[in-house]
Amino acid sequence: MTEFANNQRIEESFRTFNDKYIALLTDINKGLRSIGNLHTEHISTLENIVNALNNKNYSKAREYLVNTDFSSLLEASFENNLKLNSDLNSLRIRMTNLNLLEADTAHYL
Repeated sequence: MTEFANNQRIEESFRTFNDKYIALLTDINKGLRSIGNLHTEHISTLENIVNALNNKNYSKAREYLVNTDFSSLLEASFENNLKLNSDLNSLRIRMTNLNLLEADTAHYL
């Protein structure tokens, strides 16, 4: 898939599931805030994405999502906050489906 086609696909996903993305990213943001100031960069980016989605600026939301390295956040384990852990798993799946992350195939071996 070309970069242009993938960008269009991401923006269409945002357009179609706008409310779901806003709810998910807002929940992740709340969860991160509850554990302190360890993830301030991610908190700021999540707020920017949510603001862009609220304004229906899907290209800006895509830019924030694509240009931010969420790997440290997605690889972290939040065992004391199961809701946050679950929300991050949902984000990981969505990003994989949008070709923004490699699928984890280790458990298939």
